[in-house]
Amino acid sequence: MQLLRQLKITALRLVVNPELIFDPSKPTAFGNKMHYLDDAVAWLIANKIAVVVELHDKKHMSNWESDDWYVDQIMTFWQALAQRYASRDPEYLFFEIVNEPRFLNDAARWTALQTRW
Repeated sequence: MQLLRQLKITALRLVVNPELIFDPSKPTAFGNKMHYLDDAVAWLIANKIAVVVELHDKKHMSNWESDDWYVDQIMTFWQALAQRYASRDPEYLFFEIVNEPRFLNDAARWTALQTRW
């Protein structure tokens, strides 16, 4: 913590491998490693450092572009995560739902996904 303070860090992006906490077949049942994310978020917020939680899913990124079932599951997960963290200070906790969306050949799908959720 002392180093973060010396560097005047006030926010950071917490990149999470979704395989540790998300199973598409059970999107509201958090994985057994969830306590690590819970602890990190609690520690950062307690120390007044804003945190952006991002699932970095290189393995399934293209699913956003073509797989409605996957999109439904991951969005159900994000809703469950929001409920889990609803009591956290909203000035310090943010969710990055999609990191660097591509949708190279289908901008209309990206627009539809944004308005759907």
